[in-house]
Amino acid sequence: MSSLFFADDIVLFAKATEAQARLIRGCLALFCAASGQKSSASKSRVYFSPNTNDSEVEKICSVLGMEKTDDSGKYLGVPTINGRITKSQYQYVLERIGKRLAGWKTSCLSLAGRVMLIQSTIEAIPSYTMQKIRLPRSICDEVDRKVRRFLWGGTANVRKVHLVNWNSVTKPKELGGLGIRAMR
Repeated sequence: MSSLFFADDIVLFAKATEAQARLIRGCLALFCAASGQKSSASKSRVYFSPNTNDSEVEKICSVLGMEKTDDSGKYLGVPTINGRITKSQYQYVLERIGKRLAGWKTSCLSLAGRVMLIQSTIEAIPSYTMQKIRLPRSICDEVDRKVRRFLWGGTANVRKVHLVNWNSVTKPKELGGLGIRAMR
């Protein structure tokens, strides 16, 4: 059995056997007794490998008093993906950037103000996720598209003329660029 801890969250990894389930239940009981905290079986889920047989799944869920899940959800705000990475799994990155950009009026900001907002806010949204997993190219390209449109004063419906080549914009300031990082 191995685990990941963060604040009040825990992810446990174990072999899918009834004996391991009893061990996990015992460890959780000891932890709760020692710390004074309580684990919530109603908020907890068990994720199984696809090749675990159904009878074993039922036994383990019964021992732990937890439901089975087919989606391991998010951990620390990042999807825990089992299998192939798809664009749809990271749509939330684009949605968060879109919401952030919608709140700002490009007409009220100077170019320098837009650059600062991009560097301090927009670049941080995908960067956190990218510390853990590589984003699909299509997501990176869409983030860059949104950043370019905002930088030059465009909106989702109106496209403005881009005054400088994107490769020049993404160069460091010391080399004559604006210091905006390309997502790829």
